[in-house]
Order: sequence, then structure tokens, then C-alpha cells
Amino acid sequence: MIEQETWSDERRKSKTMLVIDDDEEFLEHTGRYFRNWIRIECVPDGLSGLVQTIKLEPDIILLNYRAAKVDCAVLCRRIRDISSGLLFVLADEGMNEDERIACFEAGADDVMYGSFSSKELMLRIQVLIRRGALMEARPDTESMIQYGALRMDRTTFRAFIQEQDLILTRKEFSILWAMAAKPGEIISRHELLRRVWNYNPTDDDRMIDTHLNRLRKKLQRQPEQIRIKTAWGIGYKLESVSFTVLLLLAIQSCVDII
Repeated sequence: MIEQETWSDERRKSKTMLVIDDDEEFLEHTGRYFRNWIRIECVPDGLSGLVQTIKLEPDIILLNYRAAKVDCAVLCRRIRDISSGLLFVLADEGMNEDERIACFEAGADDVMYGSFSSKELMLRIQVLIRRGALMEARPDTESMIQYGALRMDRTTFRAFIQEQDLILTRKEFSILWAMAAKPGEIISRHELLRRVWNYNPTDDDRMIDTHLNRLRKKLQRQPEQIRIKTAWGIGYKLESVSFTVLLLLAIQSCVDII
């Protein structure tokens, strides 16, 4: 029996899990397993799920890709645009690797593939919740980081450049925090795996790359840029580059061409 005590009783009453699925048997089984741990709301398709995500602001979202009725990766991206809750995509053999990778790139925290039990689902959810709780509770580390124009708050898992909210997933936040906590230092892929995933991802290389690529795109949208620089064969580090510096570099590049 799994110990369902990741949240206190008081916090558990205020938490919501949104299940986007049209399989009545799965909904009944999931409701029976989770209802004493978290409030559950169910909708049958992706559009209804998007509406309920706005309305309920759920802490956990379970999305069956077959029930989405639209492109699952597109739906993940729309959900991630409005929610920082844990997003799980439930897949089967009908979902190929490229589609699963696309869901990760669109903001899913996990893609559960093949047959799985409610027990495994609970464990995966608790892994991510526990990681967040540990980050909040560590007395020897800061809850806030300021790096150039980047400001991160580990109590809310929110990150800003100037006052622009980056809207990161938990894994994106953890990756960025790991690098921002060691400004100027190179963080190896192995250390990212150890700090961000507390289990061994089966296809870690692609998972790290897809999360990093998505994070880079979010950072590149900001005028005051925080860039992730690759140290080939070693790892990654953050660089703070202001708009003025970027403009000077662009001008110098043009001069060199002339």
C-alpha cells in the first residue's frame, strides 16, 4: 500500500486533479484510487479539459492522448501556456516515439507509455511533488535567486526576466535553477540528471535535450537575454547578455562583413 501523505491533510483538501479521459472504466478506477488523496474532476475531451484548466487551476492534469480529440502536443502546449500544474500524458502503443517527444517538448512533465497501474501513477506523481517539497524545505539553500535580469522563486516555482513570467514546467525550472545557483560554472549532464531526475530516465539524452531546447526558446523571447551556453562534451552554463551587448555584437558582425 502506498503511503499517500506527500501533502498534509489540510493541503490535500485544496488540491485538484483534472482527468481528461472518456474511458469510464479508467475514470471509475482512478477516482476510487485517488479520491481520498485529492479532489478529482473529469472531462471527456481536450477542449473541455482546456476550459476546466482555466476554471479550476488544477495541481495535476492527467491527459489521455486518445481522448484529446486534437493533436496531443498542441493541447499540451495550450495547457502549459495557462497552467504550471503537473501534466501527465497517458499513452499506449498507438502513440509513437516522435509524438511522445513532441509532448515533452510542449511541456508535459511525464509521458506514461504502455500498461501501468494506479500505484505506478501515484509514485510518479509523488516523485515530482516530493522533489518540490524538498526544494522548499532545504534550510541550507536560498529560496530566491537573482542572476542578471533573471529572478527565480523556488517557493512558487516561478521565474521572471524583468517582470515577464517565463511560465516554466517543474523540470524546466529545476534545470534553470541548477545553473543559476552556480553562475558562471559548467553543470554536467550527469549532474542535471541527478538533480532534476531522481530516477534514471530510460532515454535520458533526448529527454535532457528536449527540455533544454524548450527552455532555450522561452529564454530567447526576452529582450534581456539569459542564454544557456553549451560546453561541448562537458555540460552547460548560464550567460547573462543584455540587449545592448547583443546590439553591439550585431553591429560588429555587420562591420566585419563590410
